[in-house]
Amino acid sequence: MAALLKQQCREPVLLHVPYFAPPLRCTVPVITSILDLIPLVLPAYRGSAQVRAYMQLVSRAAHHARHIVTISAYSRNAIVRTLGMDPERITATLLAADERYTSRYHDPALEQAALTDVAARYGLTRPFIYYVGGLDERKNVAVLLHACALLKQQGYHQAILVIAGRALGRNPQLFPDIDGLIATLGLEQQVRRIEVPYKDGPLLYQTCTFFAFPSRYEGFGLPPLEAMACGAPVVVSSASSLPEVVGEAAWQVAPDDVEGWANAFMRLLDDATLCETMRQRGLVQASRFSWQRLASETLAVYERHGGF
Repeated sequence: MAALLKQQCREPVLLHVPYFAPPLRCTVPVITSILDLIPLVLPAYRGSAQVRAYMQLVSRAAHHARHIVTISAYSRNAIVRTLGMDPERITATLLAADERYTSRYHDPALEQAALTDVAARYGLTRPFIYYVGGLDERKNVAVLLHACALLKQQGYHQAILVIAGRALGRNPQLFPDIDGLIATLGLEQQVRRIEVPYKDGPLLYQTCTFFAFPSRYEGFGLPPLEAMACGAPVVVSSASSLPEVVGEAAWQVAPDDVEGWANAFMRLLDDATLCETMRQRGLVQASRFSWQRLASETLAVYERHGGF
């Protein structure tokens, strides 16, 4: 039996490290995943001297990898530019929304049930603008608050901004004081802070009037794709990888153009036909991404560089 097991268990021919931490030396070819370069390019995320030294080490180690896998063309270009790597050594395999993110809008009964559910459990009724995706500095949530202040000035008192989640740390450089800004802008009646458990993720996407995502930097940016898969119109930042994720299906605004964000919000709040057009475009765009394709493309990288 031992001999049989030894015969069946081949020696490893490839190591895939699914994080920016490849070994400096390895006896088999190494594929490493670099999802983004946030700790290298964004000052607020560079951390302590130990973190910076670690990032320098893994940046050098990346050059020893046989091949790099990343998650967007933007990230591929950033790796080439920042690490000085040959673009032929990097493959972008795009992510996809999980299967649980689906639209209810083809079935009016399901849509109404979802609206009733979110009203009962979260106290939310349309119109509401939804945001989820983190509260750290690069997420740029402050621009949504300033845009909502402009909405209030223009008389849009019924629409509220719903922000899901809590800050994951207390460093004010990394996690801006969202509640303090809400108070400063006088938006206590226009903004709701909620906690959304994992199982309710699709529910808020499915019932919001539209989804807004103003991030300045994303390696990929799953929340807008999840929102589109659920049938939500999407307003998204025109920065980093986000344009390649949403294509022509979302309204794109420069990340710090407060007036542009407010104008997009007002237009969508006033124009149900536009919302429906964007909803349909978003569903088509989301359908272009799949985990099956990602797996197939990753396997192709293994076959090209792993010797099997």
